[in-house]
Formats: sequence, structure tokens, C-alpha cells
Amino acid sequence: MEDANRAIIMAAGMLLAVMIIGTIVFMFRKMSILPQEADVEKGVEQVQAFNQEYEVYDKKIMYGVDIISVLNKAQSNNEKYIKGNFLSGLNYNTDYAINIVVNLTKDLEEVFEVTYLDNSGDRILEKNYTANYGPQNVKRKDIFKTIPNTTYQNLIYSPTNNPWGITKLLKSETIKTKITAGKYQLLGAGSIVNPEVDKITDSMLENNSVLKQLLTQSANMSQTVKNTNGETFSKGDGNDSGWNRATWYPAIYYLKTKKFKCEGEKVTYSSKTGRIVYMEFTEIN
Repeated sequence: MEDANRAIIMAAGMLLAVMIIGTIVFMFRKMSILPQEADVEKGVEQVQAFNQEYEVYDKKIMYGVDIISVLNKAQSNNEKYIKGNFLSGLNYNTDYAINIVVNLTKDLEEVFEVTYLDNSGDRILEKNYTANYGPQNVKRKDIFKTIPNTTYQNLIYSPTNNPWGITKLLKSETIKTKITAGKYQLLGAGSIVNPEVDKITDSMLENNSVLKQLLTQSANMSQTVKNTNGETFSKGDGNDSGWNRATWYPAIYYLKTKKFKCEGEKVTYSSKTGRIVYMEFTEIN
């Protein structure tokens, strides 16, 4: 009987030990899983927050200033991840890159506006010099000596039609640019629609996207020069130089005023990362 009791006690002790060990293993596994779950939850929240920054642009109507904003945001993102992979020795890829496509339905233009003060009537009016008459002895380069610079001119105008040449006289006119109606992609070289399949190449780090380069000129919204020599009155007959002010409105100025819509059905999310990788915008009237 005493042996039986001892056996029962030993069995109970072993059972208790097993239960304690099981509880410890369970708790250890639970403690190791909790950080993983927290990391996953944090990752999901980060992806959601990232996507929300771009989903706010998924609208039926917006202005070019919004397009410039999303282009700059995506450009900054791409430089961070693509160049980061390059510097760390990883392969080029577009797992975290975003391609923004902008469809312009009309050519982009600039405006050079020159005015004079007309006091021929009962009051003084500010009027535009036009292509038919104006101050024949004042040239544009004498007014704007530093803007636009050579880089900007090469980007915007064709060599055979540079409105800032020395023969161009001071007059109001609309200026055609090289940014014609068409599709412009932030990632530039090639048709990258599916970043998970189309891998980025080193040449894309130095792409020549016209629209992307134009963003670097956004600080030069416009420039106005006033005539300070007192000769601001003119009859506009082409025999005098009585201009009042000259204002240059660059292409970026008019891009910001254009209306666009987001092609919502084309917004693409990566099946690998869950992040937005493609958005497309089209100019509307």
C-alpha cells in the first residue's frame, strides 16, 4: 500500500512537472509570437499611411499644382529607395518605386507680357504691346539677363525657335514650348507599368524626363521687370520705347493652372508590398 501511494505521488509529480514545462513552452512561444504580430501590425499601418498620402490625389478634378505635388512626392520616394539600393549594393528593383504618368492633352505654353501706359484718352490705361507694334529698340535679353538660363532654354525650346534670342524684340506673345501634348512618365526611360516585372536599370537613375526636369524650375514662377527710367508712356505706334513692365510666365506657371483627373481604375498596388506603385493623371478641359 505504501508503495502504491509512493507511485501515485511520483506520477502526480511527473504530471505536474510536465504541465509546468508545457506552460513555460507555451508562454515562451506566445512571447516570441507577440513581437512578430506587433511587427506585422506596424508594417500594415505603415503601408496604409503611405498609401493614404497618394490616395488623396485619386480625385475626378484637381489642378496642376496637385500634379506637381504628387510628382515631387513620388520623385523623392524613388530617389530614397532606388538610390539606397544602389549604394547598399542591392540589385536595382522597383518594389518600392512609384511611377506617376501625366497625360497632357494640350501643348504647354509660356507667355511674355509687355505693357505700356496709354494717356491718349481721358484716363491712363495699361495696355499690351502686341506683335504688330511695340518698342523696337528694346530686346528681351536686355530685360532678363539671367532668366531663363541656358539649361532652361535647352529644355523648353527647340534650337531653331528660341524666343529669347537677341533678335527678339520686346512684345507680348504666347510662346510655344517643346512640352507638347502626350504622355510623360516620372520613371522616364521605357514603359514601366508593372514595377514588379519591369526592373529598373542604372540609366533610369539619370533619366531625361522633360516633365521631371521641369519641376526643378518651379521656383521661377514668374518674373516682372518694371521700367524705371520714366519712359513708360507710349502711343504704341512702334516709334518709341515707352514700355511700362515686362513679365515672363514660364511653362510651370501654366502647368499649375491646368485641370486634371486621376484615372482611378488604373491605380495599381503591389501584390508584394501592398504599396501604391502606379498612378495616372489626365488633363481635362
